[in-house]
Amino acid sequence: MDFSRGRADEARQRAFLSAQADLAQRRGLPILLHARRGFYEAFTVLREAGFDRAGVAHAFSGSRDMARLALDRGFASLPAPC
Repeated sequence: MDFSRGRADEARQRAFLSAQADLAQRRGLPILLHARRGFYEAFTVLREAGFDRAGVAHAFSGSRDMARLALDRGFASLPAPC
């Protein structure tokens, strides 16, 4: 989810992420998560979708608490480029 330019399409982004999480869960696949100014919202959508698999939070530039949440959920956190 990317809210770096506002939240006008938040409902659409939530719907797409939820559908992707459902598909990944049913197929036994991980998720590559892009969450820009929407980190907690993205993990809320994953939880609500019942996604309990591992994944990667790419271009991660969040806080220590965000990193802990991602790691606790089985996500590898890759740093954002400098």
